[in-house]
Amino acid sequence: MEKIKKWCDENATLSKEELTIKILKTTNEWIDFRKALETARQEKYNGLLPIIVERFNDFKGGFWPTNRGVMAETMFDQGNEKYISAVRNWNTDTTDIWVNLFSSLFLLKNDKNSYGPAMDELQSVLKQCDGTAYYPHAMDLLLSMNDERALKLAEGILDKPRFSQFIYWDYYLNFVKKLLLLKSDYTFNFINDKLGTFTPEDIEMFKQNNGKMNNMLVQSDFYVLAVDILKGVKPGYDTQADMEARLKYRKELSKWFTIQYGLLKQGKPNELMLNIVPTQAPVTFVDAAR
Repeated sequence: MEKIKKWCDENATLSKEELTIKILKTTNEWIDFRKALETARQEKYNGLLPIIVERFNDFKGGFWPTNRGVMAETMFDQGNEKYISAVRNWNTDTTDIWVNLFSSLFLLKNDKNSYGPAMDELQSVLKQCDGTAYYPHAMDLLLSMNDERALKLAEGILDKPRFSQFIYWDYYLNFVKKLLLLKSDYTFNFINDKLGTFTPEDIEMFKQNNGKMNNMLVQSDFYVLAVDILKGVKPGYDTQADMEARLKYRKELSKWFTIQYGLLKQGKPNELMLNIVPTQAPVTFVDAAR
């Protein structure tokens, strides 16, 4: 109790900002540093970024993301050209993939001279991603760059196995919408190819269940659910139907999708519902394992 009273007395005259900055400068406990960092980040305190540079190597460890990854993410979010030199040094450390992720994003955002090495580094990081771990952090920047290589890298999220499982969730479907708004033929073709047929694995599952899988989904069904949302239909895909009925629905949906995307590419009115749905990152994104 005496220690608490002493601490209160010593800091009684400090403002919220002054106290936050003091904690960031002096604490050796990550939990306290992280709380103060979040406060300073939310309030956009000017003293935050210089302290991150100064104390970057004081808090190694952590997992998802790493402690230094949290600091690098903050720099990506709020940093500017003043910090290019420091972040370049961070990005030479290959022992922390989270630092590499956010350092490369920062450099792409703030340093045109680092475009080549930063894009190479980001590509290396995303190659290790399942579609829900590192990719979501990079998508908005990649899609905003008006750059062919960046767009191609962003399109790569579609090839990732875990992303396909959640493609119809609003958080992940927002990325598909943004890609379609950029008239990404790769995105359209990738999804549309999944609509008109079942994979051999899907067919085998139906056979094992006598042609019906009531309220059960096969892998390619996730794409159907996603396009149903883009169409705005309810109830849409009948998961109680047999394989033949499901395939008939999917082929009709593919025809609709093809027509509407064609209109979109021509700049004509279309029925695609591509409004971005405000939503928080799902738990599968926050807790996904590398």
